Amino acid sequence: MTYSKRLRTSRSMPLMPSAVNNQSSDDSDIELCSQESPLSSISGGDSPIRRRAAADAAARYSYRASIQKEPRKVKRTFMCVISLFASCWAIFMCFILWQFHIGNVAPTVDPIAFSLEERRFIPLPPRVTIPLPLPPNKISVLLINYSRPRMVRDSSLMRTLLAHPNVDEVLLLHANPKTAFEFVHPKVVNIDATRQNDEIGLSLRFYFCQLAKHDWILHVDDDMQFPTSTLNELLIEYSRNPKRIVGRFGRDLKLGNSFNGYSSSNSHKSTEVILTKLMAMEKSTCSAFFDYSHLIWDDVVLTSGEGPLWNGEDIFMSLVANHVYGQGDSNNFAMDWLDVWQASDSLKDYDNGKLDISGGMKGYRLWDWQWWQSVLRRNRHYSYRGQLWQTAKQRLFELGDRQ
Repeated sequence: MTYSKRLRTSRSMPLMPSAVNNQSSDDSDIELCSQESPLSSISGGDSPIRRRAAADAAARYSYRASIQKEPRKVKRTFMCVISLFASCWAIFMCFILWQFHIGNVAPTVDPIAFSLEERRFIPLPPRVTIPLPLPPNKISVLLINYSRPRMVRDSSLMRTLLAHPNVDEVLLLHANPKTAFEFVHPKVVNIDATRQNDEIGLSLRFYFCQLAKHDWILHVDDDMQFPTSTLNELLIEYSRNPKRIVGRFGRDLKLGNSFNGYSSSNSHKSTEVILTKLMAMEKSTCSAFFDYSHLIWDDVVLTSGEGPLWNGEDIFMSLVANHVYGQGDSNNFAMDWLDVWQASDSLKDYDNGKLDISGGMKGYRLWDWQWWQSVLRRNRHYSYRGQLWQTAKQRLFELGDRQ
């Protein structure tokens, strides 16, 4: 074959064999590069023209292989980005659920979290009790009406209180002029507490406690409901030792959590703090609240306060009672087995718990931005209560050492 015919033959040969078009594996580029060029079958020895043609063919094979491999790289990169995003979202949701549950895990079902209708389906453990006579002491009840007047008017709370033989008076403190009303009953004393609410906030319950007729005081929130037997058992237990605070909801400080040690888990029997949701105490202890309130008034209540003024008044009252009675940090008594439940939300004139001090959050509604607001409001509320708790306890301890 002459030189010119060999050159024309090499130029007319295909640069890509048909077998290459069927390659789909990851090492297709290796096979393309290692495949023998069609020019190798041309006779004539290792001429410069043949070497150049072979080099051009190899370059085209490599370029075509890289073009085929590029979509796989893009797809692999896209899947990595999606996996990273999904992992970050899962970690974020785990953190949110942990924040929701921390400090709220209880070993048993708490009936307080359910309405009256829902409680009918919650089996309560059987309790064998021996009926005891009620103490002869009369009690004065303090109840604040601020944002839920229908709770006071329409729930069973007032009927239970007014029908009890030991309840001699109910001081109904109207702290908001927009919701004030006249509750007509011989045992009810309606008090305009608007000015006191503006000046001393939630501690007004302890201010008017000093004006009560009797030495035994029962503090109760307007959204609590309970049968007569619950109040009987509470008064009988309190009569055994009035030098303490007795109630349904107890709290203990748990250092190391995300809320400065505050936990919403109910404590059992001997405890450090009793909440004002339902608690019995002496009238003289109410005066002690204001004797020591200066310890945390400026830098904690006014500067760092979260929610209404004097939020955390129940924590400070319990710590002051422990200090006054001198019986140790866990002198108070929590009766977490008492049958107490929360009134229906239908008696509220608002939704999403926007006026509830503790956030008013219930269940999981991750798609609802108002639910997220409730979560954040509750977290700030808990953190502030933990700060107040630790500061007040330390300063009362230091005050006792100086005395």
